[in-house]
Amino acid sequence: MKKLILLIAIICVGFMSCQDRKTQSQALRESIEKFKAETTIEKVAYFPEAYSERVTDSILSNGIKVKVKEYTDMKDAVLNTFKEDIISYKYYYRNVLSEVTIRDKNNTLIFDKTINKNFVLNADESLEGFLANSVCMGLWLDQSKSDDKNTYLLTSYCLPESDECLDYNIIIDSNTGKYRLIPLEEHART
Repeated sequence: MKKLILLIAIICVGFMSCQDRKTQSQALRESIEKFKAETTIEKVAYFPEAYSERVTDSILSNGIKVKVKEYTDMKDAVLNTFKEDIISYKYYYRNVLSEVTIRDKNNTLIFDKTINKNFVLNADESLEGFLANSVCMGLWLDQSKSDDKNTYLLTSYCLPESDECLDYNIIIDSNTGKYRLIPLEEHART
């Protein structure tokens, strides 16, 4: 009889101790969910990470001298944010600014401007929405199109982490310094 009472007492204690108990995997799962709900890890990155500068001096066959100084704009960037699991990513894409100086063969200044988003907006205000979210990829001298009358530059603006870009020919009159922007076809980066 004593053994039966002892056995019943052990079984009762065993059942009582199992009520509403969590298994280790349940406890771990709940702990992970709580951690994810309460914690956010932020990863911030800049592209490019550091300041860079490139100066190109060119003399065209007609004697026109073109100087292009490209550098990273450390003050202005396009922010792209997204979240994966508990990590919040903030990617800042910096623009490239280009200072362009064009002189004739007698060293007379024809054109001296900084090519940036405002320069493009002055020519085409309808691009304000696109340019607000895009990054200037650079500026190039198109020597093959440049002639005695005009100097041709090419600039490209692209949306970060996408294939959508707008390219423009900047055509500068070699006598007056007046310029115009001609959009090239929209294209996808490859």
